[in-house]
Amino acid sequence: MTGTRLFSVWDYLVFAVMLLASAVIGIYAALTGGRQRTANEFHLGDRRVNILPVALSMMVTLKSAVSVIGSPGEVYVYNAMYAWFAVTTCISSFLAIRWILPIYMRLNLTSIYEYFEMRFNRAMRLSGSLVYSLQTLLYMGIVLYTPATALNAVTGIDLWTVVMSTGAVCIFYSTVGGIKAVLWADTLQALVIVSGLMAVIVKGTIDVGGVDEVIRRGVEGNRIYFTE
Repeated sequence: MTGTRLFSVWDYLVFAVMLLASAVIGIYAALTGGRQRTANEFHLGDRRVNILPVALSMMVTLKSAVSVIGSPGEVYVYNAMYAWFAVTTCISSFLAIRWILPIYMRLNLTSIYEYFEMRFNRAMRLSGSLVYSLQTLLYMGIVLYTPATALNAVTGIDLWTVVMSTGAVCIFYSTVGGIKAVLWADTLQALVIVSGLMAVIVKGTIDVGGVDEVIRRGVEGNRIYFTE
């Protein structure tokens, strides 16, 4: 481990507090309100959840650790063309909100798979659910493994210990607290992610000599262009 920069005591404390806070959110959600006694509350929060945690939770879901760690690599390889990803995301999100979500809400559905059965048949509902479950299972493996690899590199903690501990906390608060716990835990994580990224951007910009220097280096390195 010579030459490797490890976590300080404060780094470990922040990491532990994040895991503990997420678990506490799950316990709080399980002991308040309807206490997750109905499927409507467990899966939908009784359809009375504030828009802010819902929006932040969706952002965290779409921009997981894979994006936070992998996107800088994408930008390094493909330059500013990666910005088109944000453009297409905005367009597709607008179309979904304008044309698809209103139908979904009017039908008072719990999941999109109910619509599959209403629109087509039960076989379509089951096959869609199975395919998505398989895709999510594979994706979650990557989502857990990616940050675990980063933590293993900077802490020296065994890879599987990191995977099991973070995975166990996520399963715990999701199971006992339902969608409310997921939304508020995601909100906390979103604030940490955004503040962390902003800190990196500000500190990096200061270290290289300011915004003008960042742009100059980008132009010199042929990094700022949006077409091939």
